[in-house]
Amino acid sequence: MRMTIERLEVLEACEDGILYFKKKGFTTVEEAVKSILKTKHKERFNWSSWLLSKVLTTENQVKFAVNSAELVLPIWEEKYPKDKRPIEAIEAAKEVIVNPTSENKEKVIKAARAAYWAAYWAASNAAAYWAARAAEAARATDDTANFATARATLATARAVSAATNKPEILTEIIKYGLKLLKD
Repeated sequence: MRMTIERLEVLEACEDGILYFKKKGFTTVEEAVKSILKTKHKERFNWSSWLLSKVLTTENQVKFAVNSAELVLPIWEEKYPKDKRPIEAIEAAKEVIVNPTSENKEKVIKAARAAYWAAYWAASNAAAYWAARAAEAARATDDTANFATARATLATARAVSAATNKPEILTEIIKYGLKLLKD
């Protein structure tokens, strides 16, 4: 997918990200993400996931968010093995992707609220908190594209935050985003 400095500015990319893109002379999102991942820059996963989540179609943004939340779910389950609310939110979001009825959307909202409050009260473990918030944010299935885009981007960012010390999970999140970009 083609990318320009002007488009990055419209997307409100951070100044460091724009400078990196400019310095390297990239012309596509794929080039930029693959290059960023090869660096040891501390923000490489944040930059990559942010860029991918901004340029994917709305449906693929939600898929990216759900996949990201699923990848960090074990962090939550390790700390709270009996609390199934985050997985219920993820499953409900997946159901809406396949069958976007009003009834399914209502199920997603209820499941997501439950996951959110579980995470909120269990926030003593930051990674588990962000994993559950990623599941909650992955419910981005509202009718408005802007809302879905914002929530999917947020879910992915929270999943990346939850996996901060797990580069193998972070790499899987980005690889899946690149796959969706090609679809």
